[in-house]
Amino acid sequence: MRGRISCRRGPVASFLLRPERGQVGKAKRLEIVGTDGTRAIRLIWLRIGRDGGIYGSFFHPSMTLHRSYHRDGIVHWRYDRRLGNAGAADEFFKESGYSRDVDSGPPLGSFTGHFLFLQGGFRLDPDCFEDRKPYRFKAVDHLLIVDSRVIQGDQRHMNFYIDLVEANSFQRLGERMAEFQRIFTSAARICEHHCYLELEPWVLVSLAYSSR
Repeated sequence: MRGRISCRRGPVASFLLRPERGQVGKAKRLEIVGTDGTRAIRLIWLRIGRDGGIYGSFFHPSMTLHRSYHRDGIVHWRYDRRLGNAGAADEFFKESGYSRDVDSGPPLGSFTGHFLFLQGGFRLDPDCFEDRKPYRFKAVDHLLIVDSRVIQGDQRHMNFYIDLVEANSFQRLGERMAEFQRIFTSAARICEHHCYLELEPWVLVSLAYSSR
């Protein structure tokens, strides 16, 4: 695969790996990785499958949770029983505000508006990196690397939001970015956005943190 590396000021380096010709229609994958400068762990992954469904998960110390958005608009959670326990899952849903109930959004074949697919937060302190398996870098379509050393605070906390946005709707995209910007600027936090316009629907990743 060909790659183009785009780096900017701040804790995130963004890598765009463009598929070669002939790979159109294959599954697409986005991964967000955290590093402390010597170690790297996977924080979030998002995959758009060949069937058009959207699947994602994020780091949790006691279980692996998956969220899926199917072509007919059905959205639901699933946790991997092999990597967690029912009690931990119950506690997570109770404290997080997430609902186990089946949700629904616009059918993916005619997606309009926006849908908040994943949200949460991480402590990117040293314990976080010690408790997880090291990330093995491999070819993916999109890769974000978050450097915890530029996030302020003892626990180095970062919030994330992954939105699905109607393709070609720059107005809707701008509205979502402005909304997050307003919320976190008022809380004296930095909010940065990463837009993936090659995916459909568009994917907006918003990260909020305190900077040194």
